[in-house]
Order: sequence, then C-alpha cells, then structure tokens
Amino acid sequence: MRNISKITTISSNSIDILVDEKLPGANWCAENTDRKETSSPELKKIKINVHELCAKPKASQALLDDAQIDVENWLIEKISENFATLEDDAFINGDGKNKPRGFLKCKTSLENESGSLQYFLSGAKGKFANSETALNTLIEMVCSLKPHHVKNATWIMSRSALAEIRKIKNNDGTSLWQMSMSEATPATLLGYPVIIDDNMPALNSEAGTFSVAFGDFLSGYQIIDRQGLSVLRDPYTSKPFVEFFASKRVGGDVVDFDAIKLLKFDTAE
Repeated sequence: MRNISKITTISSNSIDILVDEKLPGANWCAENTDRKETSSPELKKIKINVHELCAKPKASQALLDDAQIDVENWLIEKISENFATLEDDAFINGDGKNKPRGFLKCKTSLENESGSLQYFLSGAKGKFANSETALNTLIEMVCSLKPHHVKNATWIMSRSALAEIRKIKNNDGTSLWQMSMSEATPATLLGYPVIIDDNMPALNSEAGTFSVAFGDFLSGYQIIDRQGLSVLRDPYTSKPFVEFFASKRVGGDVVDFDAIKLLKFDTAE
C-alpha cells in the first residue's frame, strides 16, 4: 500500500484534510447578460489520527558480545519488517481502533453513493459466475472510475483471486492477464498494473469476500507518518538481558471514495 498511496509526514498526532464533495457551479454566459449566482463548493473535513506500533524484544548481553553477526542490527531489521507487514494489513483491513482504518472497512454500496466505496459482484461465491460475467464486470470496474482517476489506477488482489482472473479469456481466446516480461514492468490486467497482496481476503466458497480492488490509491488513500522507526536500548532493567523498545507512529484512511472500486465475489443481492 505504501507503494501506491499518498504519504504525508506530520509533526503532531493527527491531521485534518479538507476534501471537496461538490465542486462550485459554473455556467456559460453571454456577453451582456446578468451573471447569476451559482452553487457553492462543499468541503468535508477528514481527521486522521496516528497510532503506535511497538515491539519489545530482548537478547542476552553474552549473545550480543559473542555472536558472529551483528545481532542488534539483525533484530532491528526484523522488527522493521514486521512493522511493515502489520502496517500493510491495517491499511487494508484495519478497523480504525488503535490502528489505521483500512479501505475494506469503509462503508460499501452497489451504487456510487457519497461516503461509500462502490463495489461490483462476481455472480458467485468464491469465483466468477462465468467468463463472460468476469470480463464484463472487470470492464465495468475500469469504466466506473473518473478519467482523472483511471489514468493512475492499479489493481490490488489476493493470490486466490489472481488464480481465478488468470483463467479468464477474451472473446478471441487470449488471456486478460498479461504476464510481466521483466522485474521493472508489472503484470497487467486490462492494461493496468497488478499488485498481489496477501492481506487482501482469500476467496471463500461459503462467504462473499472483497478480494479485488481497483483504483487511484494515490488520490484515494492517505497514509500519515508521525515518526519513523525509533529504537531505545535498555541494558539495565533486565540484566543480563538487553531490552530493545521499538516504536513507530502511523495513520491512514480513505480520503476520496470515488477513487477506489471493489469486487465482491458473491451472488446478486
């Protein structure tokens, strides 16, 4: 999510972001006619709080002294990796309680309603109803984005959803999925890059899941960094062990509901 979302660093514990829900009105005017009053813009304030990630491992002083590798740096690297994993899950699935709110925890609707993420149906639980439905649904998702969003759009999906999508064929028998030809070039679906994220829900034949998302996450999802990884070294409290207290403060939330669309693997409701 950090690779495709907007990231802002702040110096407080929250940030207020103003987003426009309605643009100001405008009309064509003849040269000598009165200029009539037009509608005013509508702004909404979204407050995003930062939350703390923390870890408190310890290692014996003897191990730190005698190990053939730099155990302290290795430990910090592993903490950083774990923080990154927890962050990514929160940006997708977080409930907003002591962690960022993920986009899958926002209100959803089959219609394009204000304050909700619009979603589309696959026609069956855990799969597409058929290849024609799959093709039509994915095309509808792409076409549902506004022009200024679709040009920056990216797919993000679970591995099980990818397995279903790779089976889909065009009418001429070619695959919708276009394999990457190099590490620098991502695989594409309908011409847009695809990211595989294991924090997206896996397909489930018993329950509908939002396993695919498509959108302009740079406009749609805001990540807030209060501070980077901070590590305190305490060799005194738990002798003969050295304690390491690591922390990081981060927040996140959806700021533009029009910029992200979801695919729910479920039957018609």
